[in-house]
Amino acid sequence: MVVCSSRKIAYDLLKKFQEKYPEWFVEKKVPDGVEVSPEKLRELKPMPFMAMIASVGSNDEEEMYNYLGGVKNSKRTEEFDAAFKQDNSNFSIAIVVDMWITGFDVPSLTYMYNDKPLKKHLLIQTISRVNRKYAGKDYGFIIDYIGIRDNMREAIKVYGGGHSVAPSSDDVEQATGVFREELEILKDLFVGYDLKPFLNPEADPTGGGYNVIQSKTALGSGGLLGNGYLQGISTQNGYLPAKHTDFIFSSFSEEFGFFGALAVILLLMFIIIRIIIIAQRSDTLFGRYVCTGIGAMLFFHTFENIGMCMGLMPVTGIPLPFVSYGGSSMVTNFICIGVVLSIARSRNIFESENRKE
Repeated sequence: MVVCSSRKIAYDLLKKFQEKYPEWFVEKKVPDGVEVSPEKLRELKPMPFMAMIASVGSNDEEEMYNYLGGVKNSKRTEEFDAAFKQDNSNFSIAIVVDMWITGFDVPSLTYMYNDKPLKKHLLIQTISRVNRKYAGKDYGFIIDYIGIRDNMREAIKVYGGGHSVAPSSDDVEQATGVFREELEILKDLFVGYDLKPFLNPEADPTGGGYNVIQSKTALGSGGLLGNGYLQGISTQNGYLPAKHTDFIFSSFSEEFGFFGALAVILLLMFIIIRIIIIAQRSDTLFGRYVCTGIGAMLFFHTFENIGMCMGLMPVTGIPLPFVSYGGSSMVTNFICIGVVLSIARSRNIFESENRKE
């Protein structure tokens, strides 16, 4: 059985099958190769292998209206109904929309192709067309093209007696399979890629580990008070790469020392904390989401850049907010701060208007 979302779609699908498999629409009593007794053969009527079963309407296209039997639609439906319930009948595939998905019992029906959004009891009743055991049939198979999984779980929760929407064993098995496939893809992407420079930069001091080693050297050489402005050995002698962008924190630490680096971190944390406070005080859900997102972005950039300079995070080229050189990064950060200030200002305006009232 094929369940379509509309009669037009069902009829278009039928015509596609007619073009590709014209032999399916030759009327026969039984399929080729099937032998039945003369008594049973007399009970059967010539039927196509596939047919569309649906009601008719006055606005239907003439071709579809005539195919569905026109004014004799009810009689046609009854004949197909009887044939579909006969195990040896040539009629084996029914394309339906609303008819036969509820209150229609064919125990031998095994496969259902669903392309119709179904919910609640209608979904349960439709699935039950194939979900039953029968002589020679131990299972029913649903091929879902539209995505009814979540609706099915909700329907089972309401009508199946259970109250859990936790993933089933099938869900876990499918997720495990997908996860393994993704791992294989990642494995293929990193074929020939050497992680040693990240895990142990000293293993390749002149290659992949050079940047991290020079960054850590610059950090350490600054000491508590630093070497002074424009007096950094690694910075001024060209040993530290990207000293004004990626490794600006190492450059700053070498010249201004531990206390200078700490001041930068505290200032950035102050900005991020203020953004989070504004998010908490925002009157709108949109304002909270925007401020939280901006605060999280600045925190991640700060954490990644400083961790990169210290050899704790991979070298990715993420700039240090408001410190690293770069036009696009700096402009983006200031736009974000402007948005946060706008959200904070709108709250202050609302508060002042409420006081006046």
